[in-house]
Amino acid sequence: MLPLTILVTSLMVFGNFAENYEFAAMKSTGISLQRSMRSLSVFIVALGIGCFFFANNVIPWGEFNFYNIRRNIAKVKPALAIAEGQFNEIGNINIKVNKKTGDRGQFLEGVIIHQKSSMRAGNYKVIASEKGELKSSPNSNILQLELINGNYYEEILNKDSRKNVNKPHAKSYFDTYVINVDLEILNSEDLDEKNHTSRYNMLDVEQLNYTIDSLKTNRTKDYNNLTKTLYNRSNYSALNTNFESEESDSLYTGNNVLDIFNTSNKIKILNLAINSSNSTRQIIATNKKTFETKAIWLNKHIIALHNKFVLAFACVILFFVGAPLGALIRKGGLGLPMVIAIILFLTYHFFGIFSKNSAEKGSFSPVIGLSLIHI
Repeated sequence: MLPLTILVTSLMVFGNFAENYEFAAMKSTGISLQRSMRSLSVFIVALGIGCFFFANNVIPWGEFNFYNIRRNIAKVKPALAIAEGQFNEIGNINIKVNKKTGDRGQFLEGVIIHQKSSMRAGNYKVIASEKGELKSSPNSNILQLELINGNYYEEILNKDSRKNVNKPHAKSYFDTYVINVDLEILNSEDLDEKNHTSRYNMLDVEQLNYTIDSLKTNRTKDYNNLTKTLYNRSNYSALNTNFESEESDSLYTGNNVLDIFNTSNKIKILNLAINSSNSTRQIIATNKKTFETKAIWLNKHIIALHNKFVLAFACVILFFVGAPLGALIRKGGLGLPMVIAIILFLTYHFFGIFSKNSAEKGSFSPVIGLSLIHI
């Protein structure tokens, strides 16, 4: 908001000067517009430098402390950790509720839970219920979550991948379902513990540069691994050469190579090709989603890095946009400069949201997106 505040104030102040003929008085005494802006220009440049150091040091420090203290409080008081309309992590479950009621927020409505497993990563167990209640006592280390009128779903993974083709799962309906969360370890948490430092908004310029370089290196390794996997699945050594042909000559000059095999082998070869291509498509689709997620995470780090510099430049640029524009407005008093400032504010705000979201998703370079925001 600071660059926009500078824009609005420079428009209002210099617009007021122009309306009251202050610039005419200055010009009559030999003071030009550039000279009248000199001291303010020095102040704005100093303010921009201060903004960079604030964004590079103070904001990461504040984000770091806020995130960690919130996380630790959530461990001690789990009911406080549940925010309406979003997933919240409590122990080994991720819980989302539509509404909380009660003096302690213990009564829940519209509950959706993803329960973690120590054996594998991912959300394979989902529980949904109409209502729920958090039950705990000061002398107990167990948080009891009682769910009412809901459904239970769990995806079952077999060690034999061929048995997972039909998506085996278990599901049931329940009137009452109780989940116990052990808080013995969580309640012993030190509120001064600060062990979460990897978020992009907690890092300074040096740390962001190091993290971005690491993420790019890991992305290159992932691309190389996927390339090797696809190559190994499609080269000669991966072919099944157990099918015997009916032709004795090794050189075949016909149009369809399948004609050298009998009908039974033709069917086997086609099934093998279909299964191989489907498996390869599944590998590509899975890696595509993974690469998209990692690309967004990388773009967020790049955006966070350039935001620290862009904030400082935006303060200076918007001042030199607002001040001369305000000086040109000779009529309308405070109203017209304010209207123009609001129009510029809305343009800046909505175009900034569009550019940032597009840059995060990779529609264009994050650096270009941030530059478009402040042009």
